[in-house]
Amino acid sequence: MNFEVSDPKDNSEVLPRQLSEAESQFRGPEIELYPRRDALRSMMLVLECVHRDQSQAQCSKKEIEPLYRHKQGKVNKYAAKQAFLEDRLCELQSENMLLRQQLDVAQNEAKSKKTINIPELFPDHTSKAAHKQLLMLEEGNKELINDCKCVKDRMYQYETDRAEMQVSTQKQN
Repeated sequence: MNFEVSDPKDNSEVLPRQLSEAESQFRGPEIELYPRRDALRSMMLVLECVHRDQSQAQCSKKEIEPLYRHKQGKVNKYAAKQAFLEDRLCELQSENMLLRQQLDVAQNEAKSKKTINIPELFPDHTSKAAHKQLLMLEEGNKELINDCKCVKDRMYQYETDRAEMQVSTQKQN
């Protein structure tokens, strides 16, 4: 801006023009600044939303972590219990198989050793030896019958235990 003081009329024409040019030069960057300021403002709003969401997520995480650990502990406990019950079930199944085999053997022996009351068949020819043998057979029969009852009782107990384990396993699942 060069000012000449010699001619005030010329200066009055030149000065408004120069003022107008200076204002337009000044307003050009200012006008460019408005969109940038608006863009920056919207970015700041987005950043604030992201920061708020992040804070909420961290709070939720802090609230959920103890519940998760508690639930995970329960899952581990039930998994261990299920493994134990499965092992116990295998043991009981093996025992049941053995008991069935023993029952079959006892039943086969009982079938092959039928009780015959010899004194009734030969009332006149009984001797002490035959009577003693008869008592031994009857005693053996009683033992086999008792063994058979024990095996049946054990099978019943096994079936009861197995049913209870299945119910408890189903409740856990």
